[in-house]
Amino acid sequence: MGGKAAMLFTRRLGPRLAIGWAMGTVVSALGMAGSYRLDLPTGATIVVTFGVILTLTAILRLAWNRFVKGAGQPGTS
Repeated sequence: MGGKAAMLFTRRLGPRLAIGWAMGTVVSALGMAGSYRLDLPTGATIVVTFGVILTLTAILRLAWNRFVKGAGQPGTS
């Protein structure tokens, strides 16, 4: 899922790999911490954490695109 999120931000392979690996590491750690803290199954918690982060990333990217593309156009507020 880190690779999917990386595709939202860049087209070049090197940055995609870096973003994907970094996201995979951070989100896995967050999932394990949440699993420990809430006493939940680790694998399922990591998968849910990846899904939530991917969804939030897609929403933020969509909002960013609308903000940037709409910023300089006349007639937009």
